[in-house]
Amino acid sequence: MADASKNVGVSEYDSYSCGRLEKAFQTNSKEKISFTDKDGKKHSVSVKNMTDDVIDGSNAYSAKVKRIPTESTKLPDRWDPMASGETHKLVDLSSVGSEFMRVEKHFRATSNNLIKSIIKIQRIQNPSLYRQYKVKMLSMESDLPLYGGKKIEMRLWHGTSSDVIPKINSNNFNRSYGGVHGLVYGNGVYFAVNSQYSISGYCTPDVHGRKYIYQARVLVGNAGQGAFGLKEPPLKDPAKGILYDSVVDRLNAPSMYVIFYDYQMYPEYLITFQ
Repeated sequence: MADASKNVGVSEYDSYSCGRLEKAFQTNSKEKISFTDKDGKKHSVSVKNMTDDVIDGSNAYSAKVKRIPTESTKLPDRWDPMASGETHKLVDLSSVGSEFMRVEKHFRATSNNLIKSIIKIQRIQNPSLYRQYKVKMLSMESDLPLYGGKKIEMRLWHGTSSDVIPKINSNNFNRSYGGVHGLVYGNGVYFAVNSQYSISGYCTPDVHGRKYIYQARVLVGNAGQGAFGLKEPPLKDPAKGILYDSVVDRLNAPSMYVIFYDYQMYPEYLITFQ
């Protein structure tokens, strides 16, 4: 089960708490299940009403709860096996394999011939980040009428420097990693529609002249207009307190998206190139 409130965010309960909640769900229990998570937040969950009354320090709020079958968040079949206790893994793709060629084609298609050579493409396997992302995607898919037929997910580009790569692979993109590049459309993580944009200004070469860029899966949903100083998307429906899912540089044919919550992005592939 997962906390899936639109305004609070999406988070997955730990396995022990999920087990308690699932047992209560299966027995139609009317009692609330109480527990404290690893971040110190106190939860009181009603499986009858599918609500979670949360106390986070001095803040208290109620969040929606959604029961998501385990098979909905299973890891991709193409992933390589991972050792017990391994939190994440980078897998080098074969340059003659279909997965490599698909990513390469997408990368080159919008690069404006700025790529001399691709050194390697690596798949990032991070089960925790992936499941968190899938929980949010499933939550958004359950509300598809709100998106009016728009695509809620895009494959976008994020250029970076070599020193930040281990942090992204382990912990996901973080707005603090890119703060030096300017925050003209908001204090979030920036993704480019075309790889050319990231290559030109954000792929900092290392001492060997190699550059790095991520192809990321991004839940863009409904996008609002970005603005300097935004710490979250603006309100889409003020009466209901519903926010936009992301913001853009321009509403008509955006060239970049800004994401404020880590569960809306997943670093799927890391490309090393010159």
